[in-house]
Amino acid sequence: MRIQTSIDIDAPAERVWATLVDFASYEAWNPFVIRVRGAPIVGEPVRLTVKFGGRKMGRTHVVSRVEPDTTLAWTIETQAPWWIHGERIQRVEPLGPDRCRYTNDEQVHGVMGVIVGPLMGATVRAGLEAAGRGLKARCERA
Repeated sequence: MRIQTSIDIDAPAERVWATLVDFASYEAWNPFVIRVRGAPIVGEPVRLTVKFGGRKMGRTHVVSRVEPDTTLAWTIETQAPWWIHGERIQRVEPLGPDRCRYTNDEQVHGVMGVIVGPLMGATVRAGLEAAGRGLKARCERA
């Protein structure tokens, strides 16, 4: 399964990036990933609380990429990658001095990737879109 969403934000890319890596602020703007505990450092575990279809679920991921000002990604790792392996890549792309694009690229592979798409793909897409709208509102207000 692969789901990509994007939204243009009328704010400098630097402001959007700073908000994205400020994990402590997620509760204030992100209706999908409502809490992140950890640090945006490659290899570090992060504990996510996700509001998924009206339910709160906890998940532990590992930060897989941090490219300052542009890319933040985390993976779900298991001892059985054939069962499930995934990565969420969040990107901030400048479109001008006071405008940028925020993109989410959610990928789930393995047996669960085949199952997740048809059963939960619409819910995942809605969550990613809501996160984009929340980030936009937060950064345009600042």
